[in-house]
Amino acid sequence: MQVGFRDAERLAAELGGDVTPQDLAALPKYSAFLRMLIDGEPTRPFTVRTLHAPLISRRYADANRLVGISSRRNAIHASSSRSADSAFH
Repeated sequence: MQVGFRDAERLAAELGGDVTPQDLAALPKYSAFLRMLIDGEPTRPFTVRTLHAPLISRRYADANRLVGISSRRNAIHASSSRSADSAFH
């Protein structure tokens, strides 16, 4: 992912340290700035390399097919949601 300059200004201020908006905008692919909390204290920002996104198989390449697969696996049907909702009222 990449960040636009307006967002980079806000992120640089949030990260603190010596990170500039230009640093954020110039990050190469699969890189990010990170600041951790250790014992409640923030570290100085540092760069990390992220993992490359996995290749998408042909099975999931079609957006409509992916939505259908996701709906079948994860959707709660109206009849099920009514009975689940009644347990909370």
